[in-house]
Amino acid sequence: MAVDKLAGTGAIFFLITLAGFLIVFGVQYRNMTAANERLTILITRTAMFLPLYSFFMLISLAAPKALGAMQIPIAFVEGYSFYCFLAVLVENLGGPAKAVEALQGRPLICCTSQCPPEPDKFYNKVVWAVFWFVSLRPVVVIIGAICDYSKSKAGKLVYLLVTLLALAILVRSIIHFVLFYEAVFDKSSNLKGVLKVMLLKFSVGLIVLQGLVEQFLVLTNSEPYTDDSNWNKEDKTLRGYCLLVMLEFVILQLPYLVAFTPTVVANTREGQEVAAPKAPTFCHFVLQIFCVHDIFGYLRYNDEMQQNLASNMK
Repeated sequence: MAVDKLAGTGAIFFLITLAGFLIVFGVQYRNMTAANERLTILITRTAMFLPLYSFFMLISLAAPKALGAMQIPIAFVEGYSFYCFLAVLVENLGGPAKAVEALQGRPLICCTSQCPPEPDKFYNKVVWAVFWFVSLRPVVVIIGAICDYSKSKAGKLVYLLVTLLALAILVRSIIHFVLFYEAVFDKSSNLKGVLKVMLLKFSVGLIVLQGLVEQFLVLTNSEPYTDDSNWNKEDKTLRGYCLLVMLEFVILQLPYLVAFTPTVVANTREGQEVAAPKAPTFCHFVLQIFCVHDIFGYLRYNDEMQQNLASNMK
């Protein structure tokens, strides 16, 4: 039985990205205190995006026919990573009410029908845009995957169009996210988040844009490389695409470690005492990282918060 050298190389690339995350995990756990516990958990959870991308690409490299299906969890991880980092920003500001309060008096760029936008409407618009990224976009990707598995030229064309729609949702969400981050940038300097955001955007861009190139090569029946394997031209194109993306993820390991290993010092707000360091249990840290549902609903800014903010500003 012939050795699949491409799959073996991909497995090595995945182990490198996994090792990078384990380094981030170990450093963040070691430096976690009571003051920065929640921020540390959210940042470590956000950092899971790179090894997860690499893992799904490894499956697609070993079984090219699975690439369409693997785009579904990849789309969810993409959206969740941005939503989780938005939760990091809001948590760092003190919660949704404090985040809206931080937007007061800021020169907000219009992303609503009202210009200049009110801070609460601007905030809710950002939250919904990023939420669509983690909810609506995977649905669009599921439709694309179904069309891709039809194995017809029409299905491939629809898949390409659906991919473009998914890209439009991605771009819209990222624009709203960046507008919010820019508005609160001076209050979020302790997060050292610029490189984190760049890595989130760049890694997503690698998958999406190169995926469009891969679909073009499939439609034109191109052969990206020649060897003595039994893979057909389409499978070779898919495998070449997966291995290239995984290689680029390996190259990103250095900026990834630079971005996610520094200790985050929690913002100290007026009237708040900084908690003394403690030694959280390892099991608690692991369970909190994988409790991925706890940020849904947390970012919501409701009428009660609006009334409290109005009374505080009087």
